Amino acid sequence: MTEEEARMIRGRLLNRLGSSVLPAFALVACLVSARAETALPEPVHQGDVTYISGGFGVDEQQAMKAAAKDYNLAITNADKTGNYTASVDLVITAKGGREVLRAQDVGPLFYAKLPAGAYRVEALHEGERRAHDIAVAARGTTNLHLTWP
Repeated sequence: MTEEEARMIRGRLLNRLGSSVLPAFALVACLVSARAETALPEPVHQGDVTYISGGFGVDEQQAMKAAAKDYNLAITNADKTGNYTASVDLVITAKGGREVLRAQDVGPLFYAKLPAGAYRVEALHEGERRAHDIAVAARGTTNLHLTWP
């Protein structure tokens, strides 16, 4: 086989590869994009409050962290070593004791949109309780990190 014939064969192979690889690449890109969009948990509405909870797996963590800017309260649940924990029950009450949110079995990441004001966050995880008084502003995010044994 001459050098000229080898170049022609290589060229034909590359053309064939290109015609089958590009559509496959486009399909993979669409599937990855669709997965990223579905990685965000559905928002839950309770009265004046909207929240999302999750953070299971890298895709969901990334999607939730990207959505965090839309919420003014961010609660992170982790153990003493920094590993995320889940199965936390939350109750958030407004000043005066009015319950504004009750969520069971929340994930390691919990984001809520609350009206601006003072709140008490009570959390329960495997028999351990935590209670924190927080102030939530209309803009910005109040971060609460709960550490569990």
